[in-house]
Amino acid sequence: MKELRAIVGRSGTGKNYLAKVFGLKCVPSYTTRPIRNGEINGVEHIFIKPEEFQHYEKNTNIVAHQKLYGYDYFVTTDLLDNYDAMIIDPAGLKMLQENYTHREIIVILIVSSLFRRIINMYKRGDGIISILKRIYTDRKYFSEFEVSGKYNYIVRI
Repeated sequence: MKELRAIVGRSGTGKNYLAKVFGLKCVPSYTTRPIRNGEINGVEHIFIKPEEFQHYEKNTNIVAHQKLYGYDYFVTTDLLDNYDAMIIDPAGLKMLQENYTHREIIVILIVSSLFRRIINMYKRGDGIISILKRIYTDRKYFSEFEVSGKYNYIVRI
């Protein structure tokens, strides 16, 4: 089985866009967050109700889980086995690397300017408060990872 590409980057860096450009089949992680305009259930994410998370936690093999902005995001082994890539944050990546040993994981870090990120988030429909929260939260989640060198490739856009 070929390697799994883990795409890591701050909010608004264009992770989904780049995955599409390179023809990568990304795993649609489960999430309890509401669907955004333009998203299709089962493509970017599998949207579930918050109360359904406990069922998955008890009855499936969750290999990566992260709570971001109050919502759960997670993937299971059976999902990952059928995809080329996944979009994930540093904490979720660490858990994935510890729990998913079926394939080699190639980590790709996506970096872009703050200005580009703000424009991308605005274009996808995020409000200014949400954008500011994401920028603030991303500093905490990504600063260490970006300088750690714990990735195989870096793409600057």
